[in-house]
Order: sequence, then C-alpha cells, then structure tokens
Amino acid sequence: MLRYGPRHTVIAGVGCRCQVSNGRMPSWSFRSLARRGIERLPFSLLYEVFYQSGRALGVKSYEVAGDGGTFIGPFNDQSITKQYLRNRTVSPVIVKLFNAFFESRGGGTFYDLGANIGMVSVPVAQNARVSCVCFEPDPGNFALHRANVLLNCAHGNVETINAAVAQERGQLRFERSDYNCGDHHLSAGGSLIVEAVRLDDYTPRPCRWR
Repeated sequence: MLRYGPRHTVIAGVGCRCQVSNGRMPSWSFRSLARRGIERLPFSLLYEVFYQSGRALGVKSYEVAGDGGTFIGPFNDQSITKQYLRNRTVSPVIVKLFNAFFESRGGGTFYDLGANIGMVSVPVAQNARVSCVCFEPDPGNFALHRANVLLNCAHGNVETINAAVAQERGQLRFERSDYNCGDHHLSAGGSLIVEAVRLDDYTPRPCRWR
C-alpha cells in the first residue's frame, strides 16, 4: 500500500519514511526502497519480474557469475542459464568427473559434442593440460560459447567449431527450441541449415600448456 502526502511518503511493510520536497520523492530513496522490496522476493517471483522486465526492454542475453565461472546465456533460456542463475552451478558431478579423469592422466583431449554455451567445457579448460575441442551447431549458442571462452579461459586450449558432428561432412537440418537452449537438435523437419563435420577429422594433438 502506498500513502502519499504533502510532506512524506510511506510504503507499508518496508518500515521507512522519506522526506520529500515539492511533492517529489528523491530518486535515490525510491531506488533504495525498490531494491529492499525486490531482495525479499522468493526466487520464482524475483525471476519472473526480471524476465518480464527484460522482455519489455528487449534484452537478448545476460551474464551470471557462479562456481564454474562467468557465463553469458540467452535471456529466454528457461533451462541451463536459469539454473545457473539460481544455483550458481550446472552439472557439478559431471564436471568433477571429467576434471578427476584428466587430472589422473596428466591431461588429454576433451571433445564436447553439442557444447552449448560452455557450462562443461569451460570448467574443464581451466586445466591447461587439457585440449578442448568444442562443437556447437546453433549459431546463437556458438557465439555465446566463444564469448564465455574469452571470459574464462586463459590457456589458449579451447577450439570452437560452429558445426554438428555426423558420419559425413555436409549440411543438416536443425530445430531450435524457443525457451531451452539445451534442447536444440538435428531434425529432418528443422527450419535451420547447419554445417556437419566428421569427428575423425579432428584428431587429438598436443596441448600447449604453460
């Protein structure tokens, strides 16, 4: 409830009073009150406010910092990016498994087929002795994957290929999901055409570590 008078404004439930002049509340006071109220919202409601506001403003992507690094994800993604925003981690068991495997062997080559925006390959690439070869056919995910590599990977050990992996080189039809960037997939009825490459053409090579 909002009560507004000639000398002050009170927002019920927030428990503070702001002096105003000329019938106007200072902008810093309004922002402070709004921030305090928003911070008390549960995640589901807070995310909905964020999502609907972003849609109205035309936001296409956003950045989240978490345990696996700092990632830029598609704004409309209701799966991977939203999970990272909420939990600050995605697939920690899988990442831990790969990290332990390469640590025990002193490095190696990691092939990420359908690398998405890099939630697995970026943490693995923190080991300079691992050479990461990442395939992502979706142009949007591929662009974000490259951005996330630049944000997080300092060893120069990540190669990104904007293509699907198939038995033969060529072009394939591809279907995109509007709200799940992890659900894009090859489909005979897909509206998008993507390049396809053979995994055999990308043989393991020595990793240049420091």
